Amino acid sequence: MKKMAKKTMSKKTAKANGAKNAFGRVILAHFGSHGRKPENWEQTLEFFGGKCAYCGVTKNIVKDHAIPANRKCLGTNQHGNFVPACKECNKKKRHKHYADYCDQEKLKRAKNKITKWMRICEYEPLTEKSVRAKRITQILDMAYDDLDKLADRYVKLIKLLQ
Repeated sequence: MKKMAKKTMSKKTAKANGAKNAFGRVILAHFGSHGRKPENWEQTLEFFGGKCAYCGVTKNIVKDHAIPANRKCLGTNQHGNFVPACKECNKKKRHKHYADYCDQEKLKRAKNKITKWMRICEYEPLTEKSVRAKRITQILDMAYDDLDKLADRYVKLIKLLQ
């Protein structure tokens, strides 16, 4: 059986995608920026006992968006979407939705606790089918298109210099 060639991205494409993702996070940050208050983080740490929401360790704890702030998942910076994660779990989870990650790693108890935390905080994730989510996705799509046009413009200018 032939091995299929692994699809790789050029450095230029990867950098453009990185810029798009960063810009998307900036846009999503405007939906619920109040989640970053120090007292909210203290309350979050208290709920999870100062431990990683996924594996339960207490070292190297960082803030994790349970639902990632990206174009696919539409996580926001609202209180209830931040959970403590050790650096190892945060790295393994990456851009996955907490429910998908917990299912993949067989972390049913962690999934239930994070879901409970979101309910307590009255955090309502944007669902793909909601009108608000569709509008936000349209805004992100417009921003991504604008960034593509901007990148093309500057590539053309650079080519004129060569």
